[in-house]
Amino acid sequence: MLLNKEAEKSPKYEEIRTICGASCIHSTHEFHKWLTEKGYLIIHPKH
Repeated sequence: MLLNKEAEKSPKYEEIRTICGASCIHSTHEFHKWLTEKGYLIIHPKH
């Protein structure tokens, strides 16, 4: 993923985040995989 190539909080990193927020270039599955690799836990709330 593009974000992995940049230092967190750098101008280029933030530019890529803007792209991700407006017009995704990766699938939801890829994004969730990236999040879990970064240590985030994804949970589904009870309905």
